[in-house]
Amino acid sequence: MIAIQDYHIHPNYSTDAEGTVDEFCAAAIQSGLTEIAFTTHLDTNPVADYCHVLVKGEKVSSQKDY
Repeated sequence: MIAIQDYHIHPNYSTDAEGTVDEFCAAAIQSGLTEIAFTTHLDTNPVADYCHVLVKGEKVSSQKDY
């Protein structure tokens, strides 16, 4: 068996991505991937609009406790 991995998947926790973790897992299984890893963006510039992740549907910057 050949191992096929994708270690750079952006689920909808990243503000620049669409698709849930469950959707990506299902697609990975259907595609025959043996391993996947989810990554998100969290920059350290709190004034930039793109420097957030979504936590429970709320934009959260690196400067906020959650």
